[in-house]
Amino acid sequence: MAYRLDIRLNKSVAVALIFLLLVYYILHYLQSLAIAPEWFRFHGKDLIFIPVLLLSTKGASALAGHRIHLGGKQIAAAVIYAIVVFEWLLPVLSKKYVGDWVDVGAYAAGAGVFYLISKAPLKIKAVSEGR
Repeated sequence: MAYRLDIRLNKSVAVALIFLLLVYYILHYLQSLAIAPEWFRFHGKDLIFIPVLLLSTKGASALAGHRIHLGGKQIAAAVIYAIVVFEWLLPVLSKKYVGDWVDVGAYAAGAGVFYLISKAPLKIKAVSEGR
């Protein structure tokens, strides 16, 4: 008997991910044109980075057939990872990147946003084909 995986992303989580991705691309476009306020252009993407990263992680895990819950420890680990990589390691390795404490605050605020929108879990169930 063949099975397919029926992945149902909770509607509010799916809408949040699509909205955040749209905002990310708009911010990227505005940054390339240099027409938005400086804070908005340089820190807006940092604010939504953690929610996009973690919502994408939940979606990719669901596609792989795994049900995951990202709690406080996992969210904190993602923030620490972002801080280490983007605010310490990349600025040390390249002159193109600059470490900024405002970005650290933006990552933490984004983690708070993710925590608020992640209360709706993924719903995954196996559905039999042909029956």
